[in-house]
Amino acid sequence: MVRVIVQHGAWNRWRRVFRATVANSQWLAQRLRDDGINVSHVIHNGTPIKPPRPALREPPIIAFAGRLVPEKGVSTLLAAMVLVTKKIPPCRLLLAGEGPNLREVEDQIDRMGLRSHVSMPGYLSPSQLAQYLQATWVQVVPSSYEDPFPNVVIEAMMRGTAVVATAIGGATEMIRDGKTGFLAAPSDSSALAEKLLRLLENRAAAEQMGAAGRRVALAEFTEDRMVESFLRLYASLLGGPDREVVRTSV
Repeated sequence: MVRVIVQHGAWNRWRRVFRATVANSQWLAQRLRDDGINVSHVIHNGTPIKPPRPALREPPIIAFAGRLVPEKGVSTLLAAMVLVTKKIPPCRLLLAGEGPNLREVEDQIDRMGLRSHVSMPGYLSPSQLAQYLQATWVQVVPSSYEDPFPNVVIEAMMRGTAVVATAIGGATEMIRDGKTGFLAAPSDSSALAEKLLRLLENRAAAEQMGAAGRRVALAEFTEDRMVESFLRLYASLLGGPDREVVRTSV
């Protein structure tokens, strides 16, 4: 809260310096406008163009990549995993990441009898993570908070992996529900399991949605597209007062 107060005070002090304010999602832009900040442009984050992952193989694998903190929704994911493994016993979950909630996550895995279904490699470098995620059928983003722009979504789409995420925040602008993946109600393990099973029980659907997601990523979420958008914005500001562009990605 203190951090937010300080940031808001700094914005009020310096807001007249900036000619343009850029948000990285429509969701964030609206939240800032609700707080009286005039966002002039929305430019989505971009991700590097990379080759698609190989064809999917058995067993089905779900992947989560992120910090192990309560707001990332790992507790909901593990509860959903109990339901998933009842339908698909060979299914596996990759939990990649570290964080202050590590012990609680490990305890929940043991309490729910999921130890044989979950692997936790800890922190992975970008190259290591990319290697681990090659076999993933579904990338899951079960956040319980409104993440303005979860980059893991567009990174998965660029690989050609279907994504299941909670229907809040910036993820709703990236995922085409029912076409590149699914959106589920936040903090609802049954809803999350149902969406995951629709892909894990149908490899063809997982492949098709993953391919559709890659097409969207190539068309809308590349680094080149992001840079070009900023260059156009800078060009439009040339010749005006010597003021800055501020980008927000809270």
